Amino acid sequence: MIEKIILDWLNDNLDDPALMETPSPPPDRYYLIERVGGGVQDTIRTAMLTVTSCAPTLYMTVEMHEAVKAAMMDADTLESITRVQLNTEYNDTDTATKHYGYTAVFEVTHY
Repeated sequence: MIEKIILDWLNDNLDDPALMETPSPPPDRYYLIERVGGGVQDTIRTAMLTVTSCAPTLYMTVEMHEAVKAAMMDADTLESITRVQLNTEYNDTDTATKHYGYTAVFEVTHY
């Protein structure tokens, strides 16, 4: 399961915890991983994963966002991952609750 591989990779390479769901109450700073798509072609698998950096301030989320991008781009050193590409990134702040977030969308090619 590619989500678990990425979850473990991020938890080994980042200072803040990576999670697959938001606990209640959430920690002050964390990364939220979600699979939003993917496919298979000629036995080559791809997964579209979002990683949202969540923190108490927008500045903190941007710092975390840069760290997670660097960690994800190095994930292709793992045996089961052949390529990681940043697809898009955007501010994902909930203005009503002032819950700050910054999201990166990655395409991960794996087997």
